Amino acid sequence: MKRHLAFSLAGLFMSGGMLFAQSSIDQLLAMKDRLPLSGIQPSVLPSRRSIDKALPRQPKHNITIAFCGETLGSTFFTEMVKSAREAAAKYGYKFNYQNANSDFQQQLSQIETFISQKPDVLFVNSMDVDASVKYFERAVQAGIPVVTCGPSPAKTGYPIVTNVLSGSFEPGYMAGVYTAQKLYQKGKLLKAGFVCPDMSYADSQSRPCGFISGYLFETHKMMGKPYASKWDAALDGYKAWIKFRDEGKNDNIGGVLDFVGYGVGGTMDPSGGQKASSDLLTAHPDMDVVMCMTDTMVRGVIQEMKQHNIVPGKQMKVIAASDGTKEAMDYIKSGEMFCTGFNSPYPYGGALIELIHKIFEEKFDANNMPVNSFTPVGIITKENVGNYYNPNGVYGKPQPWKMVTIDEYNASSAK
Repeated sequence: MKRHLAFSLAGLFMSGGMLFAQSSIDQLLAMKDRLPLSGIQPSVLPSRRSIDKALPRQPKHNITIAFCGETLGSTFFTEMVKSAREAAAKYGYKFNYQNANSDFQQQLSQIETFISQKPDVLFVNSMDVDASVKYFERAVQAGIPVVTCGPSPAKTGYPIVTNVLSGSFEPGYMAGVYTAQKLYQKGKLLKAGFVCPDMSYADSQSRPCGFISGYLFETHKMMGKPYASKWDAALDGYKAWIKFRDEGKNDNIGGVLDFVGYGVGGTMDPSGGQKASSDLLTAHPDMDVVMCMTDTMVRGVIQEMKQHNIVPGKQMKVIAASDGTKEAMDYIKSGEMFCTGFNSPYPYGGALIELIHKIFEEKFDANNMPVNSFTPVGIITKENVGNYYNPNGVYGKPQPWKMVTIDEYNASSAK
């Protein structure tokens, strides 16, 4: 029997003795290091119907939800839990909450305790979805379905109903496109720095990777040398990000961008932003742009700029790829901030409770949902801030979003 070999190398693959070109999106999806690519999915997803998820066979009312939280250390998480609690109360569900205080071992212990109590459903704001899988398997074996949300994507075979998370690459990409449209100058490298709480987060890598990709795509279009597709720019952006991440700088990305350095603050709050930006601003006071992983860090960055006698919004732009807080939108309206991504906490909390309600009381077939359900994204700028601004809320107005099944996803992609 003739043996058919298959391998890939530098965008090529061989099958049946013939050499084929591999598309940029296929190369991205094949990357082993997926942290910079959160939210990028294939156009067709495989079925998950054969995976046992312990879904209820009959409708049930007055259910008990066990919620394992990661932290209440930022407004994003407090609003997430608040929205989940309010949605559960609306349906009369019992809501048991435990806070891990960012301690992963404590979260695993809390999951074990909840499994022993046999709630109707386990809801985990997972700190490490990969390292938690065996606990999810135990829950399913005990007849308890599991829904999760968290910063990292789950794998197709995991026995969870779905994992809600931010498609972090896309808002970064949108911020890059917008920045290019407003700031690109022919023959000039845009000097940018990056601040985040921790470089091990998918969000910390996907958002700036997306930003580089969007900036490359848009500037090359403006130069009359357009990429063939978004994913060709994303492949170059991915390679540029890896070099920057691993070497601490990348001083000529596509002839248009200079990523001068990054700072790590440890937390997603203003103190983390101030800590992360202090040395960066000292070393590079001539940056054009400081990009923040999340706009909850921005107040600290702006305070640090002012201590360095830098006028935010004029001498240096402040960009974020998430989350759309009222504070950030106030900065955008005042001109001190350039743009931010939209990433509401409400789909993580309230929307998952709504899904639980549909499963238990409305006979919704959730057996074939994508393992990862990505929340709606957008980019908030001075031109559209009024569409998102919520004067009475901590975050922007919730945007329409429907969690789809794999069948719906595949049908939509085929159009």
